[in-house]
Amino acid sequence: MRLSELWGPCVVFIALSGVGVNGQGFTDTYITSIVSPEFPWPYPSDIQRQWQIQTDVDQMIIIFINYLDIEHPWDTLTLTHSAAHDTSLTRIPLVSGNLTSLCLPGGLTTISFCTDLVQERGGFSLDIRFYDANVTGQLFDDAFKCASGIETIRNEARCDGIVDCHDFSDEVDCGACDPDSFQCRGSAICILPSRQCDGWSDCPLSDDEEQCDTLKCPEGYSCGESSYNDRHGPVPSACSGPQWNPFWVNGTEPWFGQSLQNVAPKATLLNLNGLPVMELNISMFDGMRNLHTLDISSCQLERLPPGVFRKLSRLWKIVAINNSLTYLENGTFTGLVNLRLLYLDYNLIMRLDEGCFTDLGRLFFIDLGYNQLSKIRPGTFKDCSSMERLVMPKNHIESVNSSVFEGIEKHLKIVSFRDNPLHSIAPGTFDGLTRLDDLHIMSTTTKRIQLFPEIFQGLENLLALVVYDSRLCCIAPERASCVERVPSHPLFTCRKTFLQNLIIKIFMWILGISALLGNAFVILMRLRWKETTSAGSIQSIFITNLAFADFLMGTYMIILATMDLYIGDSYFWEGRAEEWRSSIVCQIAGFITFLSSEASVFLLTLLTVDRFICIIFPFSTYHITVAKARILTGCIWVFSFLLGLVSILVNYLNPDAYSLSDVCIGLPLIRKSVDLYAELDENTQSRYDVANFNTVASSTVSTWEFSIAVFLGINLISFIVIFLSYIAIFFRVRYVRGQVGRKGKAANEIKMALKLLFIVGTDFFCWMPIIILGILIEANVITISSNVYAWLVVFILPINSSINPYLYTIINEPTTTPHRESKK
Repeated sequence: MRLSELWGPCVVFIALSGVGVNGQGFTDTYITSIVSPEFPWPYPSDIQRQWQIQTDVDQMIIIFINYLDIEHPWDTLTLTHSAAHDTSLTRIPLVSGNLTSLCLPGGLTTISFCTDLVQERGGFSLDIRFYDANVTGQLFDDAFKCASGIETIRNEARCDGIVDCHDFSDEVDCGACDPDSFQCRGSAICILPSRQCDGWSDCPLSDDEEQCDTLKCPEGYSCGESSYNDRHGPVPSACSGPQWNPFWVNGTEPWFGQSLQNVAPKATLLNLNGLPVMELNISMFDGMRNLHTLDISSCQLERLPPGVFRKLSRLWKIVAINNSLTYLENGTFTGLVNLRLLYLDYNLIMRLDEGCFTDLGRLFFIDLGYNQLSKIRPGTFKDCSSMERLVMPKNHIESVNSSVFEGIEKHLKIVSFRDNPLHSIAPGTFDGLTRLDDLHIMSTTTKRIQLFPEIFQGLENLLALVVYDSRLCCIAPERASCVERVPSHPLFTCRKTFLQNLIIKIFMWILGISALLGNAFVILMRLRWKETTSAGSIQSIFITNLAFADFLMGTYMIILATMDLYIGDSYFWEGRAEEWRSSIVCQIAGFITFLSSEASVFLLTLLTVDRFICIIFPFSTYHITVAKARILTGCIWVFSFLLGLVSILVNYLNPDAYSLSDVCIGLPLIRKSVDLYAELDENTQSRYDVANFNTVASSTVSTWEFSIAVFLGINLISFIVIFLSYIAIFFRVRYVRGQVGRKGKAANEIKMALKLLFIVGTDFFCWMPIIILGILIEANVITISSNVYAWLVVFILPINSSINPYLYTIINEPTTTPHRESKK
């Protein structure tokens, strides 16, 4: 005799023997015991084991069944015997717990055990003994011996409507069938109604499994067997074979609990989608022990009563979408020990009570999206220890506590808080989530999430971070790829304050203070000294007004530098960028710099035109007088002031200017994304077979037409006029120098024009790079980064306001006298 155990590809010989005398005086040999894996505890799911016993021809093997409890027909325990004296093969499924023993002649006996992915039962315990071949049936006097001579069952199992002998002999000659019983075709065998259409043939001709779509289908419903297309539907296990198809029941009329008695026990799919069930009875699903998928979507349900699923131990998937559920109470899902998928989206759920997820230790996925959850209680999901995907989009969740993932840390792979008004994530929230791959944090509130450097601590293996707020990408774990669902702000960077870096901060203070003090000095000096000539007075009016415009630019720089200190790094960590851009202070700063820059450009144009007329047309009657100079400069300030007011008004109507710049000035150097469309996220699709979409821009447009009109239109025309005027003055200078004795008034005008060229030149070379870049950017030829934008605004645009005071001093004519001397 030899016993071997097949464990996967391995064969382990564990032959044992011992000789003794049983109570009836027969000599027997104890070989071994065969038990299910992990016996006496429930056997695990998804395993296959096989044992082989070889006995001699003069021996008889008897298998005593001490305990037998498997999930039939999903798990199988099968005995196959090949006798030593012939080539016959006997195959006996070990199903009934009423079996007491099996008696087999010498030969090769194989016992195979297979389990599916779902439920575990108590298992089995078998004692293997062998006797001499001439031992009679006196061993089994207290049991019923099946006609095959192989099996014996308990006497009380005879004629009980349940087939225990594989040759059906225990249900033969049992008298007339009860009215509720099912009589097998061509025989007197009667079986219980619960055995009809249960997925296992209990009749010799298997007629108990025929016409189930009509005989075991509620009136007005449709039933049948067919393959299931959804990837989460029931599929054949390794134990059932490829010929198996799910039995489905589609509801067409409201279903109440009393109809369940006429449903095939083998039903695996129940679809009540769209039926006005309104209320679930506590015993509604009691007769559907094999149910795999339950769809109760759009059934107008307001409550899932605790215990309603208590007997659906094989249930794998619940779809309860689009109902009116308002809360989940303690014990709601009791009994669903094998539930893997739970869809509760599009309800009105506001509360998750403690213990509502009891028994969901194998839950893989839960969708709580599109509900009204505002708070997740600490430890809410602790009973879902196998959960890998937790999605809660479109709720009212404002904060996440540090214990929200308690009990589910080990297996969690996907978490989604998409489209929640989330503004607070507690420190330590993600500690222990070492297997988390995807994290979706997409807040819809205008109140930004309060960030801190350790917010993602514990997510060392994170692969994808999906966000709306680009700041999260700046502090994402190193391995994670950051996916922005919507295009980021055109000038967004990961800087912690709105002024780019320390160099910019320092120069902003230096240039601002220099512009304020220098131009204040020029204004005071010009007001103190009185010009003795008309030309000098006109020049003084222009320079004084230019100095005041530059003084305003210095004020703008000091405002920005001060607010940068005041806001500090809360600009980044508290997400105050939008708050700053839309603030009154930023609006005022933008107005000041707009007023300053435009007044400066217009004054330079007026000054250049005055020099042009004086030099090119010295005898013209259209020269600018002192009175006209004052009127014209006043008009320039009024016009510039109105342009500044219009810029603020346009910003409120279409916030694409200051709201697109942390330095509060909407230069035409950026473009905004338009023609947005949804693009499939191939990364998520390939990894999880879940369709997610990113918002992508197919093109860009100008950010602010008013800014383009002013900076690239009016200012460009002004500088063209300035450029052409000084070309004409240059040729006039050459002509004057060629004439002998011309050192009078014309020569003085030329000398003054050449000095003013320094002032005009600094403004020209500060503005022209911005104008040229603006034209190229608006033509979509080039783009610039936010760093370049910041340097242009801080250094190129305002630097002339700091240099000009020194140029004004150089230009000062010796034809002036102090006011007190002139009074003498």
